[in-house]
Amino acid sequence: MIVFFDHHRGPPSYHPTSYVKDKPDFVAARQSHYQEWLAQRKGKSRAFPWHLIESACEQKPEKADCLGQTLAYTGALRQARPDKPGVYGLFTRSSGYGIIWDDPAGSISTTSTRPWSEIGDLVCYVNSLYYPPDTHPTRDPTVKLARDDIYANRTPLWEFDGIAGSFSTIFVGNPHSRMSRVHRLGETTTVLKDSYRTEGRRFQEVKILEKIHGPVTGVTVPGVVQFDRQHSHDVTVDSKPIATPAPDSRTYPGKLLRTRLLMTSYGDSLRKCKTVYDGLKVLYDVVKVRVESRGAEKYYLRLTSSPQVPSPEKRRTSPRYQLQQYIL
Repeated sequence: MIVFFDHHRGPPSYHPTSYVKDKPDFVAARQSHYQEWLAQRKGKSRAFPWHLIESACEQKPEKADCLGQTLAYTGALRQARPDKPGVYGLFTRSSGYGIIWDDPAGSISTTSTRPWSEIGDLVCYVNSLYYPPDTHPTRDPTVKLARDDIYANRTPLWEFDGIAGSFSTIFVGNPHSRMSRVHRLGETTTVLKDSYRTEGRRFQEVKILEKIHGPVTGVTVPGVVQFDRQHSHDVTVDSKPIATPAPDSRTYPGKLLRTRLLMTSYGDSLRKCKTVYDGLKVLYDVVKVRVESRGAEKYYLRLTSSPQVPSPEKRRTSPRYQLQQYIL
């Protein structure tokens, strides 16, 4: 059973970003989660966690902007829940209510505020929290909270079907975009990335990596992220892709398909290079891979060094490094 309760005094807890401070006026959650949260609070003002919220709601005066504020809540909710491709939102005022559907492709809302005397849409909204339409996926069954984090008062961990271990969220992108989100397996170098791609577009990360590394499993190119071919693919449920509806009136012209990439290595910011030489080596690898993946043979790179002659004032040798490109 789903219950609605007041939460206007402060923002929910454990959002994966540092900038979200939104405070929904009231939220919807499973009754079991709500009761466990009450038991753990023990009278303290502990916030309800984002990752257990099913729907975010806003109460506003007559002339205030309900839609924009509610959209901020639904976007923040999807960022906090990798198991929810899309979510519903509700806004209310004294004269009536409105309903929002929100997913990475954009949002759809009721065309006008419904008066309280017309509760048909409100009943449909509540029913959709239990049994959403096929075109509005509110659940990705391949993702779930780790067993010990169902009621935990700490940052959530997530489990993905077919992949051993629990993942923490280390990055979440803009809620209305490709919605890239990155999870890391403990302190290992294994990283999982979920994102959305437009159906029919040529750009597909998995296909690009397969082209770079080649079709043979176990053959890899050094300097390029390594990935697990078995667990890198579009996410499907019962052989059907998880897709968000995207009519022409919204952000994207076609459906957005959820895709998953399991990487067994990851990189850091170029700013973390300790020396200029380290940075040049990275650039060398980038260009070399690009050339080799395109099959070009008339381009090649050479990294050279020429030690300086030490001066009397400076005994230590400081090599100069040059990245040279030759076109035959």
